[in-house]
Amino acid sequence: MRNPRFLLAFLYGLMVTSLSAQDFLLHGCYWDCPSESYTDRPSAVAHWSRRIGGQAPELATAGFTYIWLPWQYEDTLFNQSDELFNTLRRHRLEVVADLSVPAGGIFRPMLTADRLRQQLRVQGFRIVAKGEPEPLIVSNFLNECQAFNKTPTLIAASIPEWQNPARLNAWINQVNDNLLPATRETVMPRVYDYVLREALRRACTEPSYDVRQIYNRSLRDATALTGFHVITLVNEFGMRPPTGKTGTQGQLLRESLLAYAYTLTNNQLGLPAVYYADYYGEASGQEDYVGQAALKTEIDQLIRAHRQYIFNATSVEYLNRLQTDRQSQYLSAADGADATRALIFQMDGTNTPAGRANSARGRRDVLVAINFADVPLKLVQQVNMSNVRVGDSFHDVLGRSLTPVCEVGYDQEFGIPNAIYIELPPRSYTIWVQGAAPKITLSPIALQAEAFKDYVELSWEVPEERSILGYDIEKSINKSTFIKIGTIAVNAATTGNAAYLFIDDERLPDDEVSYRVKIVKQQGEPDYSASYDILPLIQSLRFELLDTARPSVKVLRTRSNKDTTLELQAYNSKGERVLHRQQPLKAGVTRTEINMANWPKGLYFISAGTASGKKWTQKIMNL
Repeated sequence: MRNPRFLLAFLYGLMVTSLSAQDFLLHGCYWDCPSESYTDRPSAVAHWSRRIGGQAPELATAGFTYIWLPWQYEDTLFNQSDELFNTLRRHRLEVVADLSVPAGGIFRPMLTADRLRQQLRVQGFRIVAKGEPEPLIVSNFLNECQAFNKTPTLIAASIPEWQNPARLNAWINQVNDNLLPATRETVMPRVYDYVLREALRRACTEPSYDVRQIYNRSLRDATALTGFHVITLVNEFGMRPPTGKTGTQGQLLRESLLAYAYTLTNNQLGLPAVYYADYYGEASGQEDYVGQAALKTEIDQLIRAHRQYIFNATSVEYLNRLQTDRQSQYLSAADGADATRALIFQMDGTNTPAGRANSARGRRDVLVAINFADVPLKLVQQVNMSNVRVGDSFHDVLGRSLTPVCEVGYDQEFGIPNAIYIELPPRSYTIWVQGAAPKITLSPIALQAEAFKDYVELSWEVPEERSILGYDIEKSINKSTFIKIGTIAVNAATTGNAAYLFIDDERLPDDEVSYRVKIVKQQGEPDYSASYDILPLIQSLRFELLDTARPSVKVLRTRSNKDTTLELQAYNSKGERVLHRQQPLKAGVTRTEINMANWPKGLYFISAGTASGKKWTQKIMNL
């Protein structure tokens, strides 16, 4: 018999790796900024609710999935908060709320969490205290949530530890040690990585700091924690304006882009958080950011690159770490751009979205370089050859370097094998992707496509349509010239965000095609969405578990683009299989009934998939 603990861990892994993209968290102080002093709080909250609600479409399009709000949840503000939360949910933005530990009082998180769930349907929580929240109380809270099928989608603790990663690691371990087995398999508590943040602050502000220390300071690299237990951050609510003195932790980082370049490209570190004021700059309305440029364009580009080329990367190698055995030659060392002022790392791209789509033609490893020096970086660097061959090329997908294409080969001048040559401007960064890869251009729309046997569904959302006349849908056969296959006019009756659907019913199953949407504007050059590739004979599966009038009966709705065989399984919390069924699956929509009437009450994992297709898992409670 299989080991039940291993099996449950395997099922949890399926749930994690089947996500369509990594999550990103937006957080800010909004109406609770230290510089703000509101005499009329309801009016202030109403103002911010309108602002954040109006920004929801563009935040969702950028790729954010969570938004932390410093809400007070007064009864008098319920209608405003409920309206804002509903707006955020419509755009697939999940709210994270605070569970505050009172000074000297009794912490009863379940009471507050239940109120937030019932009144505002909040499912994500951040635990805050003046010191360190008691691990046993957090464990008991999560066990109680699990018992009543109320497990949070995100639970994080804010512990102000800037120097000692072992303390944060110990807190997570104490929480985990007191979790029941079923709880441990369904929720992973997180802590904020203030230790990494302090290393990033020093790298960005202290010219003599060896930035390679960053590799040793993150919770992921300094302890046994994985990124699933961590939230990374650059700035946050409560940090003080800089005083001009060095060595002061907890200060706002003014020039924060290089720090974001690291947290948003290294997917092993944890869930990345972006500070609202950094994202919008002076337009954020925060007094400390007057005159500060917005980083929205750069952060949006990094998130787009992450979702396409970095999400699901299984490993990272720090090529220029301390005591590395990778050879390198810094041609710019005499000017001040040497190994102590640069981060150079390589990510395995086999399992990324681009890697999977390109598996038949080549690998998709990713190289990232960040130059903290005030002078250009010029470097010959040996790379990891596990997925690379001599002669392979890496393409700059951000367009921020002075070497758009780097070829892997033997550097005769310095005798370095398997090397590339790169140049970066001062205080800059970029991403090179293995193989031919177009530059990531930002567009107000994110195109999605789903292929079926003889047609393709194209869909996209637009945050706002000022100055847009319509959309041309373009198609390319086998990576050749794009040609227009349809036009959609702007829906004049729509205000705010708009959604569109176009069906290409001339698709052949063996075609390899690419689609893009051309945005026709009243003035200026047209914009284009990123292209979406459809590979031949790729099976598309979509699973959805539906409730019925009978609580003990669920329906699995499966949508497939080809005939195949569905394998349906169910396991109890001990890892014991209670259901195993195989049935033909026709192209189209299939409904499969799951009757739990004779199953004991408790937690179950429903797993569905095919031998070569997508795997899907969902937990349910049989009450």
